[in-house]
Amino acid sequence: MVRRANRAKARRRWFVDRQFLLRSETGVRQIRVSRRDQILALAVASGVAFWAVATSVSTAMFAVHQMESAETIEHLEMGYAQLVSRLSRSGAQTRELVEEMPQIPTLGQRLVAHNNLLATRVDELEQSLAGAEAERNALAVALAQRSDELNATAADLAASRDALTMAQADSDRHAQAADLAEVSRDEALVQLREARAQRTRELRRAEEAEARAEDLGHRVDELSVAVRSASRTVATVADERDALETERDELADELADAQDQVLTLAADLEDARTLMGSMTTSQDGQAAELQQMADRLAEAEADLAAAQLRIDGLEDGLEFARLNAGALAWSREALTVSNAELAGRAQRLDDELDTLRNVQGQFVADLQDRLAQQVDGMHMALASTGLDVDEMMADLHMDPDGAYGGPLVPELPDYLLGHDGWTAAADVLALADEVSGLTEVADALPLGRPAGLDTRLSSGFGTRRDPFTGRTARHEGLDFAGSYGAPVYATAPGTVLVAGWQGAYGRMVEIQHPFGLITRYAHLSSVSVNVGDVVGYGEQVGTLGSSGRSTGPHLHYEVRVEGTPRDPMSFLRAGYDVLEVTDAE
Repeated sequence: MVRRANRAKARRRWFVDRQFLLRSETGVRQIRVSRRDQILALAVASGVAFWAVATSVSTAMFAVHQMESAETIEHLEMGYAQLVSRLSRSGAQTRELVEEMPQIPTLGQRLVAHNNLLATRVDELEQSLAGAEAERNALAVALAQRSDELNATAADLAASRDALTMAQADSDRHAQAADLAEVSRDEALVQLREARAQRTRELRRAEEAEARAEDLGHRVDELSVAVRSASRTVATVADERDALETERDELADELADAQDQVLTLAADLEDARTLMGSMTTSQDGQAAELQQMADRLAEAEADLAAAQLRIDGLEDGLEFARLNAGALAWSREALTVSNAELAGRAQRLDDELDTLRNVQGQFVADLQDRLAQQVDGMHMALASTGLDVDEMMADLHMDPDGAYGGPLVPELPDYLLGHDGWTAAADVLALADEVSGLTEVADALPLGRPAGLDTRLSSGFGTRRDPFTGRTARHEGLDFAGSYGAPVYATAPGTVLVAGWQGAYGRMVEIQHPFGLITRYAHLSSVSVNVGDVVGYGEQVGTLGSSGRSTGPHLHYEVRVEGTPRDPMSFLRAGYDVLEVTDAE
């Protein structure tokens, strides 16, 4: 057990999580190499080095053996050439000796025997040379096989290098994904605020569109009133024209009657003058009658003058009636044209209002769908923690005094409350309020990561083997292994309840959050807060260490609900899910 612990400490000492920062024109890239990746890379490198050394030694030995075989073959070939030369010379000498055999029979026999011995030796050398050639061919075949093996081994090495490169690329991608997740967490609040601002702007645009639609409705109503008024004006003008035409006809009749009377009076006047001429001689006797006739003549002249004046007045009235009738006809035509233009304009305004209502309705429907999806996604993500989301939202908006009152002042007129557009807008506002409430709940929950991405999860929540006793025990939190002194952050806003030494926990910080939640940060090397401090999300509360009952530098992180420990991983996953929902919207 001690030897295993020493080996584990040695691995942690030599294989520490490392980070590399690569700067380029486009930004800074972070590459994280974990302890597992380092051990894997060392194993692969050791295997490659061992294979390279073994291959080099084998190749060198094979090359030496091949060189020795080549030298042996070369020596054999030289000896064979020398023997062939000596054999040819011996053959010549043998022939000379055979020719001299009659003189020296004993010497010839010895030479023949020696020649036979040399021939036997030449045969042996030829056999040796053939064996050497066969061995050379076998060595060439073996060399070719070894070359094939070297090529296959080189291919395996290239495949291993490719696999190592792919593993490194996967590690880089995981590191980049982790970096992006951390950056997304940091940028989420900004994006969420921007989304809220965008939602506010969209609602404002919707209200402006509704106001514009209402204004267009008022304008349409005004134009309708104007059209009806113009129609009534046209009808009134038509009635007046008919009355004037009737009056003109009556005046024409009266003028004809007056002319007839003038003619009658003129005839009477002529008769009176004739009568006066005939009665001049009897003036004395007929003075009274003459005076009567003069009076009648004066009356007739007065009546004639009055009739003439009346005729002139009637003619002027008739001319005025004609002019007025023409003006009325022109006014009627103008009003008819204006009425048509107003009707066309009213129709265009109605069409524009319908188009605007359709666009606004589609916009409100799309916004309602997006908000509904966001509400469902956030509700599902928060519910995955095991908490009652509806109860938390009710607690969040509950008035502690519980006192309400005041007169009912409706926000909209009664004729708008039943309108489809305003009903949809009211639904959108309700969904927006629900999203805002869910966002407030999410901001109050410990959904963040308590340590940086340079730490790794070394132990999960639940049953595990105790690192000291080796027996099965319950682990009520998560362990994040990392370098000594790494910063530790608050995962949600709250108030510090504990800040100091807490037995087996070592140096610990305990924070009270809304909805009865508590988070604990244990085995710290230092504490950065005091009891009673109000901390925000992401604020540093201490540094990673190994105080208390600990086998090495790590952070022990707990989440408790009403005193009962909960799996912190469910809260971390809920945080990532909330970020995905808000980013998608």
